[in-house]
Amino acid sequence: MNNQHTPPPFDDRDLGQPPRRLRILHVAETIQGGVASYLETLDKTSPHDNRFLIPGSQAHCTSIAPDKLLPFKGERRLTRIAHLFKALHGALRRERYDLIHLHSSLAGYVFVLRRLALLKSPPAVYCAHGWSFLRETSRLEHLACRSLDFLTGVLANGIIHISRTEQARAAFIPNANQAVLYNPIDPHYIAQPPSTAERSANTVLFVGRLDYQKGFDVLYRAFLDPALQDCRLLVAGSSVLASSAYGETANVRFLGWQNKESLHRLYEQATLTIMPSRWEGFGLVAIESLARGTQVLVNQTGSLPEIVAPVGLVADLSRADTLVEQLRHALDAPPRHTPEALHAFVRERFAPERFARELSAFYARTLGIDASLQNLPAQS
Repeated sequence: MNNQHTPPPFDDRDLGQPPRRLRILHVAETIQGGVASYLETLDKTSPHDNRFLIPGSQAHCTSIAPDKLLPFKGERRLTRIAHLFKALHGALRRERYDLIHLHSSLAGYVFVLRRLALLKSPPAVYCAHGWSFLRETSRLEHLACRSLDFLTGVLANGIIHISRTEQARAAFIPNANQAVLYNPIDPHYIAQPPSTAERSANTVLFVGRLDYQKGFDVLYRAFLDPALQDCRLLVAGSSVLASSAYGETANVRFLGWQNKESLHRLYEQATLTIMPSRWEGFGLVAIESLARGTQVLVNQTGSLPEIVAPVGLVADLSRADTLVEQLRHALDAPPRHTPEALHAFVRERFAPERFARELSAFYARTLGIDASLQNLPAQS
């Protein structure tokens, strides 16, 4: 099936009209975690008319204006997929969109069903937000995810990778229209320079889900080691799929999920933020921490080394004993970069205005239109 699309003539310039905003339908089966932050920042900086087809049960996860949301039903994943297919079909029948932007694997798989059913759709770009076939799963699930991601990538009109590492791992997908666009930092985290107040000594921050992917089990075991008894671990997050089996100790404190303002303060309070993830498509927590001038220590896996280079600390955090050793070394060594330098690094590489320009240019290339006909944000 041909994934090329010939758009209708785009002649606003010839008509003497002002540049037209593209009408974009963003589609996500789930937005919990990094996808919600991604969509919020996109909404704040994109010059286009964006609408967001998301699960109604997760609408509370985003601050996007309700009039831009197209919520669909479904609490559990299987029911959400069925409702998403129906909701996407209804949305495309009711309104005209220039482009569909698919977020994460299952949204892509729903799009594949539409294409295979020969249902008419606008051109679509696909961002896996971390390829599903790179997760640690059974051999059968790995093969299924790899095959479905291949099919989605072939049928899409373009692919957005969130890192060069992700792009290299997906090199087997033959789509001529691909680009690497780093996830943007939320403007909230770079609006002000980092605090000059003294940080708490030997305070380590973990932000995220307490699950296998994030490696929290390894981190928790490490903090039971006497070598870290003078260190404090602050945990901003919780379990998502099941109740937590972890309890507080003398040096481990659970704070639950935190809003942006609270996270802002926690980043600046900590000596270091740690990410012991077993796999990670991007690592938004790392750049949020660096934006607030706080050093990060990340596992040498996935895209994490690429995202934090050259300012972040990268080490083998796959076992509790090596994590203790590497964390002790990171806390005892003098800082390699000032908080101001870490903040400047994020402003340069992950600026939301830069992301908006690059995304708009990719949309234009996908549709075969002149990028100058779009209201692109000015370079800061």
